[in-house]
Parts: sequence; structure tokens; C-alpha cells
Amino acid sequence: MSAICNSNVSILLNGERTNSFPPARGICQSDPLSPYIFILCMEFLALTITKASSLGYWKGSKAGRRGPSLSHLFFANDLLFIDHRKLHLVKWEQVSLPKCLDGLGIRSAKEANTTAMVKLNWRLFTKEDKLWNMGLLSEADNNLLVANIFPNGLFDPSLISYPISDCLLDTIKATPISKTMAGQDSFAWNGSPNGSFSTNSAYFLAKGLDPNPKDNCSKTDRCPNMPAPWGTVFTFILWNIWLQRSKKLYSPNSFQPTSIIHTIRERIYEFCAIYPLPKSLPKQVEPRLVGWDKPHVGSFKLNTDGSALGNPEPASAGGIIRDHNGTWVCGFSRKIGTTSALAAELWGVRDGILMAYHYNIQSLIVEMDSLTVVN
Repeated sequence: MSAICNSNVSILLNGERTNSFPPARGICQSDPLSPYIFILCMEFLALTITKASSLGYWKGSKAGRRGPSLSHLFFANDLLFIDHRKLHLVKWEQVSLPKCLDGLGIRSAKEANTTAMVKLNWRLFTKEDKLWNMGLLSEADNNLLVANIFPNGLFDPSLISYPISDCLLDTIKATPISKTMAGQDSFAWNGSPNGSFSTNSAYFLAKGLDPNPKDNCSKTDRCPNMPAPWGTVFTFILWNIWLQRSKKLYSPNSFQPTSIIHTIRERIYEFCAIYPLPKSLPKQVEPRLVGWDKPHVGSFKLNTDGSALGNPEPASAGGIIRDHNGTWVCGFSRKIGTTSALAAELWGVRDGILMAYHYNIQSLIVEMDSLTVVN
């Protein structure tokens, strides 16, 4: 094989041999020597596979228990490699995930049935002119508006004829209702940005997933669904783009743009499996003294806070208003219902501002510990 790969050629000139030089081109396909070289290479490849099989690096496959082990088949210029590998089982939870979350997109029957029922319920409340939808609710319930069952901004379940579960009742209580805007009631689907119902978003919610997953990467955070920081992912992206560019130059027909993403993911997971990334050390946070500053003369300060046991779980909010001397003016605390911690913080700000409006406070400073609400 070394004589074939590293050959030198010399020319006889007037009976004398010139200096040898390596050929710039290989043997042409129509050259009589070409078939013999092909046979030599194939024989060497067959011997290499046989040796690897005897050492256990290559495991062939058997058609039967007593049949021979087949590692390769050669016929003319066709090659078939047979390598028996161990199957790796994948959890059903991973298989049933959507493709954007590294799953196979196979839908679970339970969640798919729940999605179909949600779709029927959505049509029940939005397609009021359909014959199958008429007569399910009483005429009084059909004519009810949101403003009718939220007198003074608080939900009154006694105004509805049918019973409501305690869990749903707590969720309704924690739903904020506008006190200023007036208009016709309409249904909006919370699982999509435009408020329209979609089966995909309903399936995401049935699986307990975010119906609007974001694929944003930053320099400090890890990439979603990737076990490596953004710097490592970016390096693999550049490397594979360069490899695909080289393949396109020399083998235009083998270039497949859609395979780049899958190749990048496979190599990143392989890299992280061989070289586990070290866990980042916790950042040293300097202690910061926090105190309450008095507002200017003639102004008042509202301090609010809200919390929830989970997301979503039962939540509460409270607040206090003090003057420029730090004297207590008024305060509040109440149970909101079932909602998230962020919504509980917003409820605290809203109730505090309404309380300041009730006391005719003109100059008000709102102070809280939630940067998300402030932004």
C-alpha cells in the first residue's frame, strides 16, 4: 500500500535515468493497472476488517444462531459493512418531547386526548352559533359579561348558576380585571402570543411545557437543550460550517445543509461526554446594606411585596404607605388566589396604587424588591 500511495516516477532520457519526482495525478480509470490496484486495496481492507473482528473491535452479525458471522460483503465495486452494535434505550418522556426540545415529536396518547378535549371545549365557548353548542348553558349565563360577575373588581361566584371547583375559583380570583377599559368580552388563548387557539400549544401545556419556548443564547448562559456553554457551542458551529464548506467544494452532491444542525448537536454531546465541563464556581457577592429612605416632604412611599407557594400556587400580597416622617398612613394584606409569584408582586403594586388613589394621595413613590416588575 505504501508503494501505491507514495510512488515516485523517473524518465529515461537518451538512455539515462533522470531524477525521480512524485506524480501530481493518480492513475486514470481506463488505465490497465487500475483494476489491479483496486483489487489490492479491497483485499487489504478485507484483511483489516477480519483482523479487527478477531480482536473484538468489529462485531459482525449472524443470520442464525449457528450461522457464520458476517462483517462485510464485497461484490465488484459495491461494499456492504455489517457491524452489530448494542442498542441504547431512550426514555419515553424524552421520545415524546417535541423536536424543538430534542425529542422525536411522537405524541403521547394521554396528552393528545387531553388536547382534543381542550379543542372541543374551546369551540364550545367560541362557536356560539353552532347548533350543537346551543342550549348547553342557560339564557342568563349566556348573557353574562365579565363585568357582571366582577362587581367592584372582585369575583362573585353566586352570580353563576353552575358550580365551580375550589381550584378554579382561586385561579379566577387571581385574574386581574381592568377597572378603566370597557368593551366587548372575548376569549383569548393564553398559550399563544396572538390569543388564538392552536393544537401544538395545547399539547405543550398538557405536557407541562412552555408553549412558547425561546432559543436565545447569551455569552454567559448555557444554550437551551445543550450541555455546553455558548462559547463551546459557537466553536463547534464555526468548525462544522467550515467542514461543510470544504465538502461542498470537493463533493457538491454530498452537501446537505439540513444535516449541519444534527451533526453539531451530536458532536457537542460527544465532546461533553468525553470531556465533562467543570462546574462554575459560585460568584462572590459583596454584602449590600439595604435601608428604608424617607420620601420628600409632601410625598408618600408605598412598599409592597407578593409571594406564592409555587408556580402557580396559593399567593398573597401586602403593602404599606408611609409619609415623609416614616409615619404609617395605611396598609393592606390579602389572599389573592392561585397564581405565580410574579403575578402576586403585580397584584401588590395594583392594590397599593388603588389604595393611594382612595386616600387621594397625589405624590407617590413605589418601592419593591422585584426588578422584573420594575422593568
